Amino acid sequence: MYMATHRQQEIVIEFEKVQLIRRRARTTFRSCPGCGRDAYFVDLGTAARLFETSYDALWHFVAVNSIHRDTVDGYETNICIQSLLEVMQRRKSGGVVR
Repeated sequence: MYMATHRQQEIVIEFEKVQLIRRRARTTFRSCPGCGRDAYFVDLGTAARLFETSYDALWHFVAVNSIHRDTVDGYETNICIQSLLEVMQRRKSGGVVR
């Protein structure tokens, strides 16, 4: 006679939440050396506020993912919005954005 064994399994279900955020930010439109085309740039501090994250966390994300950036007047870091969005899209389609 065959007896079935019953085991408990952990099941993990993740839901992805899509959230539309509309905010205004001061941008500059200029040539991006990384893209090789004209693009919008935003300073890192403003971008951190837009994404509701810390400056340090966004700086780490920019550095690790080689997002195009430059400095203005030797101190203000600006990031290429097109480059940022492309990296985020690539990472999202491959799994999770971190």
